[in-house]
Amino acid sequence: MNTKNRSGQKNVLLTVSSALDQGEKRRIEVSSGKTVSQAIKDEGIAPSGNFDVFDATGQVVSDQPVTQVAEETVYVGPKSVAGGALGVPLDRLNELQHDFPTLLPISNFNIGNLGKMLIVTIPDRNGRTRSKLFRCILHFEGDSNTPPTPYVLDWDTECVNGNGNVHPGGRRLHGYDNSKATIPGTNKQGFWVCYGDFGQIYSRLDDDPITRINAFLNHLVHLLN
Repeated sequence: MNTKNRSGQKNVLLTVSSALDQGEKRRIEVSSGKTVSQAIKDEGIAPSGNFDVFDATGQVVSDQPVTQVAEETVYVGPKSVAGGALGVPLDRLNELQHDFPTLLPISNFNIGNLGKMLIVTIPDRNGRTRSKLFRCILHFEGDSNTPPTPYVLDWDTECVNGNGNVHPGGRRLHGYDNSKATIPGTNKQGFWVCYGDFGQIYSRLDDDPITRINAFLNHLVHLLN
């Protein structure tokens, strides 16, 4: 529902969500005379640094009038997120599934054509888990040169022999540790897989996201086994 402000312009309601953590949402009422990015800045909820705002289809709407997205949810994040490079393009998921057939996006974390969080099952070759499987979560945040943050699901109950690369999340063990204490969007304890200096390799690979993610998944298999 639109209401009028003191200047006589109609106010517009929209929901603002973080592109990196969709649990962070805020409903705001703003003047229809503003652009989307200006409205978010004026509400004091803009992220630091350069950012973009995009709609549910992944289209950038930063400079559009707020009336164009009235009553919708918009997503705020670094410019590289809006560009479509940070995550798995869903229309190319099958290219990764050729080698990793269990790789699936978690739908609540899809933004437009991007999968921001995925789950994949990796065989356990050394008897480290009760199920003989590592069920892993990949969470994409940071920028396009940042590898996804990998977590092992239920490591506290699955672990049999341990693995020196798996650590409780949220402790900032290294400068490249982007882990959270709990897996984003869940109440499950986060067990982060330390991937060493692979971030430097990742950023130097061809900037095609499938090339980079495929290389990261193969590195993850190596780390866990």
